[in-house]
Amino acid sequence: WRQALAVIKNPMLIQVKIIQAFVIAIILGVVYLGQDNDQAGIQNINCALFVLIMNISFINIFGVCNVFCAELPVFLREHFNGMYRTDTYFLTKQLVELPLYIMEPMITLTILYWMVGLNPDVERFFIACVIILLFVQVVLSLGYFLSCLAPNVDIALACAPVLVIPFMLFGGFYLNSG
Repeated sequence: WRQALAVIKNPMLIQVKIIQAFVIAIILGVVYLGQDNDQAGIQNINCALFVLIMNISFINIFGVCNVFCAELPVFLREHFNGMYRTDTYFLTKQLVELPLYIMEPMITLTILYWMVGLNPDVERFFIACVIILLFVQVVLSLGYFLSCLAPNVDIALACAPVLVIPFMLFGGFYLNSG
């Protein structure tokens, strides 16, 4: 309930996230506009996908670390007072924040997907949507994990790139996995 009220009471945050998603997607879309299926176009598409994943990773992991590290002392106090279980807190927090975490990457993906000229088959677009949503859940989980390990927000934010960048380097975009 508290988390739902916090989201409702801060409509400016939602507006900023939507505007941010549109601006980033349009800038990236203009940079990678209408790629051909030749060698240079495929390299540019790989770069566009990498930038999309990098953008989604850092925005979400930094957002989770900032918010969850600040909420952690309140959660621990209420949990140890027997107000609710850890799983209840986590699941309800995820349910309340899920629309925010779905909306921003979907706006970015939708604009970028069609501007770059990825596979025009609608089924392929929806597959990309599912992959991005699963990816967002992984990044959010890493953010929660890092927030629980770090003693404060500053350390969590300093460790986030150290955790994310190796996954990106060995993800196959810049280094052949073979």
